[in-house]
Amino acid sequence: MVSNEQYREELREQYVASGEVTKLPYEVGVYTQGKVGSKAVLAVLESAFGVYTTDQNDMYVWDYRRSELEGVLQHQSITGTRRRLLSDDPEVAQFMEDHPARDFRVVSVVREPVAINLSSFFYNFIPRNPDIDIHNLSDEEIIQRLRHGESFSSPSFHLDWWDIEVQPMTGIDVYKNEQFPIEKGSAVYSADAGERHTDLLVLRLEDMQLFARGALSKYYGISVPELKKVNAAEDAPGDYDARYKSFKSEAKLPEEWVKWQMDSQYARFFYSENEREAFTNRWV
Repeated sequence: MVSNEQYREELREQYVASGEVTKLPYEVGVYTQGKVGSKAVLAVLESAFGVYTTDQNDMYVWDYRRSELEGVLQHQSITGTRRRLLSDDPEVAQFMEDHPARDFRVVSVVREPVAINLSSFFYNFIPRNPDIDIHNLSDEEIIQRLRHGESFSSPSFHLDWWDIEVQPMTGIDVYKNEQFPIEKGSAVYSADAGERHTDLLVLRLEDMQLFARGALSKYYGISVPELKKVNAAEDAPGDYDARYKSFKSEAKLPEEWVKWQMDSQYARFFYSENEREAFTNRWV
């Protein structure tokens, strides 16, 4: 009887022979939640693996996600952005369909939820509202838009992301584990979904400078360079950076709205009680 590992190895040999995949035993990917620092990880992995160079032109670092239909349709309507279903570029959805037993070793980044909410709102506001000058909106008007969930396809999307995105696609349920090891700054979770095995390294944005380079190097067994900022405010479509900074420094967010996010399963799993209290005090 052929073992699962032998079966996978035979498939890997077929993939390599076809020229459609690399010689690695897995695909490298970044599972992007949005406005959490994922693009910086994507860039550093592309550099570390020598992606798109002459001798590695078949090497991809996948940048993928899956959104609910409402989110997909909403994203399609935003001027100047790409349609988001499973991936940005290249089309990982088609690849995964063509190679159902090809394993993935991916990375995902988490960030405290209020910061995700604000960053997503300001970054996407101009393409979603081309006829409104964000500089003319008061703090109170912006807060009302935030409370109505304008940042995402649903108000709690950023809090439910691990349940509606990661678990169905990879089989990984992070919440079945003990709380994220905050003192280590990273953790690896694994699961099978059908024939595919996925390993997922999770990093916290707040600890990236301390732990990310070492964790990524150990995880992939290669030397990873220092991470740099990518997809930051100054790179966003339109001019929103000044309004974003003034709002963060001056606005007083509703306490119940902040605590709703800080009391979520997402925040409680990835952040300590002291950290959540500090975040709450900062925003309120």
